Amino acid sequence: MKKSILTFATTVAVFGVGVATTQTAAHASSKTISVYQFKKTGKHVKLTSATNKSTSKHLTKGNAITYNGTKYYYSTQVKGYVTASAFKYAKGSTSQDAMLKKQSQKLKAQIAKANQDSKNSHDSGVAPINWQHDDIRNGFDYTVGQMTDWNQWLPVFKARELELVNQARSEVGVAPVTEDDKLTQVAQDTAKDDTYYFDNYWNTFDGHHNFNGQQLSGLNAVKDGLFQSYAELNENAACHYGGLSMSPTDAAEIEYNGYYAEKSSHGGHYQNMVDPSVTKIGIGASLGDKTYDDGDKNMAFVQDFM
Repeated sequence: MKKSILTFATTVAVFGVGVATTQTAAHASSKTISVYQFKKTGKHVKLTSATNKSTSKHLTKGNAITYNGTKYYYSTQVKGYVTASAFKYAKGSTSQDAMLKKQSQKLKAQIAKANQDSKNSHDSGVAPINWQHDDIRNGFDYTVGQMTDWNQWLPVFKARELELVNQARSEVGVAPVTEDDKLTQVAQDTAKDDTYYFDNYWNTFDGHHNFNGQQLSGLNAVKDGLFQSYAELNENAACHYGGLSMSPTDAAEIEYNGYYAEKSSHGGHYQNMVDPSVTKIGIGASLGDKTYDDGDKNMAFVQDFM
């Protein structure tokens, strides 16, 4: 079954991006990075391993390889492939928490830019993102940019997400999907699972499977009574840092715009949304349990299709 994990510039990516953290020593700085090994057969690329390595060497970029939409560069210093972030954070003493805080600060600026871009866009598929409001509603305080009530926030997010998915389907003449209660429960449970892995195993989690190779949504489908036996679902998944700082409609529109951006390249997220063979959708979102230095949390989003 098709599955796709989305990564954003303003997030620590769940899949494919190992963010380097640094530790300052007396005479040299060392960093811990994720190093990946791939096997390429023709045009097919398979991930064979992912390990963490500590190095004090300055990394240089070698040949690049693209896997699931993410570019990796070979480094002779660590004898494997690393993401661009390994080079970007190769110096200094940037901790994971500090990096996340910096990315959270960049999020509002990027939303403002997306807001302006959407006004100038002639592509009806782009959802407008509106950050500034002057009231408290939908479980969110728009005056300070802070979530106030998760139980009010979540249904507004889901409704907007469903509206946007069906907007994309309408554009290509595909019948709308309807939200299915059991499938939504699966997506919700899977989003909660994703935040656990993202909080604790952010540099090795592939966004869909546990470490035994089983799809989390497939397992939840059995647990929640959707399936009698294990099977994988068509799925989109994404994780953001700054979950408490996004309004429900902003979160839905940011996620959707990331998926929709793959339209021209026929990417997996977009194809899942407009697949004519599916008729039902489950939509889930969950905050992580870990609170970072600036008081914010990770948030995971899941779309499951049948």
